Amino acid sequence: MPRPDLSEVAIPKHPTPYYLFAPGAHAVCDAYAAEPKGVSGDQRAGHELVFLSLAGDASDVQTIRNRINHHQDLKIQPADHRMPELPGRGVFGTSRLDVRPIARSPLNTGPTQSRTEHLIYGTYCLTDARPISEQYIYAVSEAEGVAAYYRRFCQLTIIPTLDHWAGAIWELAREQKMITKLLSSPDLHVWKCRFDDEKLRPLITAAVTRGELAIA
Repeated sequence: MPRPDLSEVAIPKHPTPYYLFAPGAHAVCDAYAAEPKGVSGDQRAGHELVFLSLAGDASDVQTIRNRINHHQDLKIQPADHRMPELPGRGVFGTSRLDVRPIARSPLNTGPTQSRTEHLIYGTYCLTDARPISEQYIYAVSEAEGVAAYYRRFCQLTIIPTLDHWAGAIWELAREQKMITKLLSSPDLHVWKCRFDDEKLRPLITAAVTRGELAIA
C-alpha cells in the first residue's frame, strides 16, 4: 500500500502545520513546545523539546520514536513562509522527551485516523525528574491550566487556601514570572511553572487583608 500523502492530512489544530524530519522519516508536526538548553537560557546553545505532537506513517513515527529514545536531534520546519519562525533554526534536542504518550491529547482521537490505517499519531512530553517546585502543565484550556497549578500549589503550601482563589493565585504567580507559556494553540497549552510558597504566601496573605481574596 502506498504511503499516505501527509501534505493532504487535515490536522485539526493548524491549517498549515509544521513538518518534522529525521533521517529516513518525515511527519506532520501540529504542535510543539521547546525551551533553550541549559540553565542560562542562552538561545545560541540550541533548544530542547519538552512537548511534541505529530502524525505520520507508522514506520516514520517509529523511526522518530527511536531517535527520541536515543536522544538524537529532530528538525522541524514551517510548511510555508506564513508560519512563525522557529528558534534554533528548527533543530531541536530530544533528551528531555519521553516516548510515553500524554493523556488527553487531541491527536490521539483525531478525525484523520480513519483516512488510513497506516497513519498514526504520537504525542510525547517531558517526564524526567524535576524539582518538586517545578512542573510543566499540559492542558486543553487556560482554565484547566489554572486548576492544575492550584492543585499543585495546595500540595506545597503551608497556608490554608480556598478553591475560588485559584484564578487569583495563578495571576499572582504570573506577575512574579513563575509561569512561562511555551505553547498556545486553539486546543492545547503548555506552561513551565514554578511553585515558590515563600514568595507567594505573603502576597496571598496581603490580598486577604486587603479584601481582594474573600474568605467566605
